[in-house]
Amino acid sequence: MAAVPKFYELNGGAGSEVTSEISELVFCTIDAFAPGSEHPMVKPGAGTNYSYIKNLKFGFSTGPAVSCSDIQIYSDGTIGWTGCTWQIGDQQPTTYVQATGTVGQTGTIMTTVYTGVITSKTSFGTYTSGAPKTLEITKTSGTGVYTKLFVMQVDISTGASVGALGSEALSAKWLEV
Repeated sequence: MAAVPKFYELNGGAGSEVTSEISELVFCTIDAFAPGSEHPMVKPGAGTNYSYIKNLKFGFSTGPAVSCSDIQIYSDGTIGWTGCTWQIGDQQPTTYVQATGTVGQTGTIMTTVYTGVITSKTSFGTYTSGAPKTLEITKTSGTGVYTKLFVMQVDISTGASVGALGSEALSAKWLEV
C-alpha cells in the first residue's frame, strides 16, 4: 500500500507542545492550530510585521510498504501575495521552540525565536518541483512524523494588500519502496 502523506503543526509550550495533523496551514498572529479568521496578519504602518512562526514536520498517517526517504517540499514558484514573503528557515531545528510575538499584531522573527539554530531564511517561492527543499529525516518506516522541524513564516510589508490572501500550495515528494 502506498504511504499517505501528512503535514503536522506543533503548537503550545515547549515540553507540552501539541502535534496536530493539518490539511490547511493558516498564518496568523497567535500560536494556534487552525485559528480560522481569528488573529489575522497585520499590515504595518511602517517597516515589517511577521506572522507567528509555524513549526512543522512531515510524515505519514499510513506508512509505506517498506520505507520512504528523500523527502522534499516545494511551492509552485509563484507566490501571489502582494507585499508578503513566505519564508522558510534554512536550518532545521531538532528541538521545538514555541512561537512568540505580540498577539494580534506581529510575530517574532524566526531567527530570533530559534537564535543560533536558524541563522537564515529563504523565500519559499524559490523552491519548486524542479528545485525542492530536502528535509532532514528522523526515520524511514512506519507511521507518524518522519522529519525534523521546518519553520515557516510570512513577512508583511507596507505594500501588502488588505484582506485575505489567496491559497498557495505546500507540496511534498519522496522516494518510496
